[in-house]
Amino acid sequence: MNSKDSKINTPAKRNRLPIMKKHPIWEPISRGKSLGFMKLASGGVWRARRAVEGGKHVNIELGKAETVKDDGFMTHSEAMEQAMKWFSMSEGTNTKYTVRECIADYVEKLRLHNSDDAAKRTEQRINKHVPADIQRTLVKDLSVNKITKWRDGMVKQGDDETMRKSKDSANRTLAMFKAALNYAYDREITTDPRWNKVKGFAGVTKGKVLLLTDEQITTLLRATEGGFHNLCMVAVLTGARYGELREAKVQDFNAKSGTLTLRTRKGRGGVVREREAMLSDEAVTFLKQITKTSLPTAYLLTKDDGTPWGKSHQHRPWKEAVRKTAQNRNKGDRMPAE
Repeated sequence: MNSKDSKINTPAKRNRLPIMKKHPIWEPISRGKSLGFMKLASGGVWRARRAVEGGKHVNIELGKAETVKDDGFMTHSEAMEQAMKWFSMSEGTNTKYTVRECIADYVEKLRLHNSDDAAKRTEQRINKHVPADIQRTLVKDLSVNKITKWRDGMVKQGDDETMRKSKDSANRTLAMFKAALNYAYDREITTDPRWNKVKGFAGVTKGKVLLLTDEQITTLLRATEGGFHNLCMVAVLTGARYGELREAKVQDFNAKSGTLTLRTRKGRGGVVREREAMLSDEAVTFLKQITKTSLPTAYLLTKDDGTPWGKSHQHRPWKEAVRKTAQNRNKGDRMPAE
């Protein structure tokens, strides 16, 4: 395509485009291959698309698009480079794609979409615990038995608390490892995500002390509705803090691996800390339901008017829910003060 004919090859052209609700603008690269740009209210994203059998197409998100001069956003040429890399990997080189390459690509994806800190911590943890023989294995040859033996090998023998802590640590490492493999699956590097059959150890994460009884939780949820109900429901299902949930985006939820990426900002303008929360089947089902019509870059949870939750925005609906339940409280069964 002649660069003069492209509508997406410069920031100025992309800025002039309207907000897109469903489909990107595609720039043909070669037969059956295109680079796409989708302008959203929150910015823009690059996509790549290629034709497959049956006259259909598959496409992936490459990263945030540069619409203004800003570090961390992909230029047109960088997006084109990433698209060509994906075309190459998804058209036949997958038979030689190793776990080590998979991990490296996932770390680079975190660096691009999340932060250098998240990428560094993930890379260090995975490389520390995933042995060389597994890293040399081709993704297509990775077996459930091999992953299970590796997971079990991370458990330290000792008293109950020692074993619990090591199992909890093994679960976090396994979640990161599966997220990297799912990244390969999303890009069609492999067609069999068998690793998702390997689950983490159950009942080893030490939860915080509950302030509400099961009955109080049920009562609270019945007294809530709309966006606040969704917020309370996800908080109950994940145990996440309000600050983590109001920052979460739809793209942070991975239904395949059963994880939710949560972030905490320490201090004003401070370092963003990131963790992967393992989700129950009930949590996955609920999150699928509330995000099925949402764009990846949208906030996971919003108020009834569609705007994101801000600092202290939960106070008023919380007080209203407590007021509604006051008449039905059992004697001595009090809702906790805010």
